[in-house]
Amino acid sequence: MPASGKKAVANAVYQQLKNEGFKIERLDSHDVRPLFPEIGFAPPDVDRHVRRSGHLCSMLEKNGVAVVASFVSPYRPSREFVRSITVNFVEVYMRATAEACEKRDTKGHYRKARAGEYRFFPGVDINYEAPLNPEVVIDVDDTTLDQATEQIIRYLKRSVLSSKYQKLAVGKQAKIQWPQSADN
Repeated sequence: MPASGKKAVANAVYQQLKNEGFKIERLDSHDVRPLFPEIGFAPPDVDRHVRRSGHLCSMLEKNGVAVVASFVSPYRPSREFVRSITVNFVEVYMRATAEACEKRDTKGHYRKARAGEYRFFPGVDINYEAPLNPEVVIDVDDTTLDQATEQIIRYLKRSVLSSKYQKLAVGKQAKIQWPQSADN
């Protein structure tokens, strides 16, 4: 959902992993959207945007780069598509009500959506399709930024980084040795 805190949490997770020496990139919807200027906000456009961005993430992954991505992805099929084309997809559900997100919205997006200036706005005139089995659930209203970051890092180290990646020491830096996918 817009204004759920996903960007702040993603930035913190990215920074911590980068500080620990992981080869990592950070993608946010606002940074990727200029690559596809013809994409609007109607449901098919958002679906296409999430799928294209997921493909970009999978290409980085195939080249040994972990990606922390934050996108408003209101449709389950888009997220499932990205899961299907990546090796190590971790879905973090920032669970929050539209009302709570609207209170945190410093840019006035919810107000504009309620006034009809924006169409297809999750939580206002379209539903956000909550994930069925996310790897991590952050209850936004009851969790601080530090707690959310730690919860995600703990999951990654327990379930992804420890079993699927190896940190390789290279001087003072470290790199991840990614598992080989079936198409490599």
